[in-house]
Amino acid sequence: MAPEDCPNCGGSGYVAKPVDLNGKSDGVAFIRLKCPACGGTGRKRTVPPTTAG
Repeated sequence: MAPEDCPNCGGSGYVAKPVDLNGKSDGVAFIRLKCPACGGTGRKRTVPPTTAG
């Protein structure tokens, strides 16, 4: 991982989120979501995001 890579997603711009399909416990699927920390860029933000409200 490069120093400028986002520590949350490792520079990929995406994070994997487990999803329990139909409430069944016999299997878990993973979906890729845009990383909320870097906005999908894969790079560290120079200015931290401000909280809304």
